[in-house]
Amino acid sequence: MNLEPLWGDELRALLHDDIVYVPMDSEASARQDPELADADVVVSKSYDETLAGATPALRLLVCPNAGTDRINRSLLPAGARVVNGGGHEIPIAEYVVGGLIALRQQFLIADHGLRAGNWLFSNNRPDAWVGELYGSTVGFIGFGRIGREVLKRLHGFSVRARTVTMHPERLVAESEGIATLGSIANPSDIDALVASADAVVICCELSSLTRGLIDARRLKLMKPTAHLVNVSRGAICVEHDLFVALRDRRIAGAALDVWYQYPPDLASEPMLPAHCPFQSLDNVIMTPHSSDWTQGQKGRKLALLAAAINDFAREGQEASDAGTSP
Repeated sequence: MNLEPLWGDELRALLHDDIVYVPMDSEASARQDPELADADVVVSKSYDETLAGATPALRLLVCPNAGTDRINRSLLPAGARVVNGGGHEIPIAEYVVGGLIALRQQFLIADHGLRAGNWLFSNNRPDAWVGELYGSTVGFIGFGRIGREVLKRLHGFSVRARTVTMHPERLVAESEGIATLGSIANPSDIDALVASADAVVICCELSSLTRGLIDARRLKLMKPTAHLVNVSRGAICVEHDLFVALRDRRIAGAALDVWYQYPPDLASEPMLPAHCPFQSLDNVIMTPHSSDWTQGQKGRKLALLAAAINDFAREGQEASDAGTSP
């Protein structure tokens, strides 16, 4: 059953003909549907007690989102697997690199100034300079698909990469082009990364370990010339602490694509994305959680979701055939 209307007909077109596909108009109505009780596969970006109680036969949960922070894995039936979406890492990586260049080159401030006739960073002014991404140290908090794609694009800038990740044992720093490798579970590794980086890129999952990871203390460890890019979840940075650090120029600037509050739907009244007035700051690039929203990403994601469901169905059929063979 597909509880995500956004991925409806296009997903159905990629599934094998023998798969019984039940699309729902909305997640709310789907949760009341008695057919959920027989569903082997559910497509949903969340999994809570209500959905767990309605899906006793669940064997595969397909999450279209990259992040699985809305899925309570402890509620899954025994043996059930979770597959999350991909394809997003390419446009997000482009966003990160673009954001870092825009921040280093002072695009926001220079653009705003020139519209008022002020040549703030003109090449005949020895008192004001823009920066370079070239040769800088970039720290990655999280190093999965997004981090790898970002680093691929940064190799041309001869950056020095430092990372902390949930599973450092799965990486070989030299082969990934990483100068230093640490663990998100080790506070001193995170401290060392933020203190040494010219830019911090947040691309880890939101969890009890990472919520509030970037707070006032760690922001004070950062260089005053450093930038921060968050493409993960807003709550990884303490909202007020981040706002104050940017307002007071304790760090140079930020590109933020993830936030602290969201409108309930697209038809809602205009809504600011945070309680603090980030919109008043001239050193913040604000985007509405749009870094992955491309047609290319959608096609790749649909292909990956369909492959996961088709493979599950094929494995089930093979197991059934093996069990009934003479």
